[in-house]
Order: sequence, then structure tokens, then C-alpha cells
Amino acid sequence: MRLISWDDTNVVFARTVRLLKNWNGTHSKPMCSWNIKALCLGCLDEPMPLINALQIFFTYAADEIDKGPTPDPADAAGPIPLNMPRADVHKRLRTARKYIDLAIEHEMAGRPLSAQHALHQVLPELVPDADGTQEEADRLARTVRSGGTAATGLALATGLVTPTRAWGD
Repeated sequence: MRLISWDDTNVVFARTVRLLKNWNGTHSKPMCSWNIKALCLGCLDEPMPLINALQIFFTYAADEIDKGPTPDPADAAGPIPLNMPRADVHKRLRTARKYIDLAIEHEMAGRPLSAQHALHQVLPELVPDADGTQEEADRLARTVRSGGTAATGLALATGLVTPTRAWGD
């Protein structure tokens, strides 16, 4: 007898669908649940971490919605309707993808609070918000100390900004 591991495709699929239904409900329900499931069937076909499943879904769904209505995978009915104009659904999917990408980027860079804050934008009822202000300040300070210019436009890089006076001497 084989036990189902947490990484099995079926578990990833089911958990991702649940997360997406939560996203849908907290963002004005742009899609019906059948649309979410149908789109997941088209892109989630192997085990992966949930964050990657969300990233893949939002990319795939935005591309598919941009092409037109989602066909019924069972071929029992016509195209699956959206709950708002296609352009609005597409924009919400792309925005969610950007926040997921940002969360992954922050996590990979060792900024878990910033990652949590980005993920909170997608799943506010499931992921508590976090203040990544200090992490971002530390990142900017490291960039400046290493000779980078990330903060010079903000006049935070002491010694790199030459003070000037707009009035005469």
C-alpha cells in the first residue's frame, strides 16, 4: 500500500485550488470556481511547492484569459463565464502573479518578512501581514556599503550625494 505524500500532484492540485478560491473570494470574485479548476487542470500536472503552483497558475490563467473564454474541459457545456470583464480578470491575475514573484524573490534573498508582506497581498485572510521595513532598510544599507547605488536617489547614501544650495552664497 502506498501512502499519499504531501508533495503528490493530487494534494498540490487540491490545496492550490483551495488557495485560489480564497484569493478569488478576497478579490471581488473575478472568476467562478469551475473556471479556477479548469485552468488548474491545464497547468498543474506534477508535484511542486504551493508557492510555485500559485506562480504557474497566475501566469497560465492570465495568458489563457487573455486569449478568450476558458473552454469546459468536460465538454459538457459552453465556455466558462467570468464574473467580471475579461480585462479586469486579466489585470487581477497579473497583479497576483507580480506579488507571488516578489514573495519568491524576497524569500530567496533572505527577507522573510518582506516575502510574507507580498504574499499577504494575494491571500490576506490566510497570510498575516508583516512589516518588512527594517529588512528593506538593511538591504539598502548593504547595497550602499558595497558600493551600489540603490539608495543614492533617495539621498540616503552619505558621502555619495553632494549637497547643493539653490540660493546664492
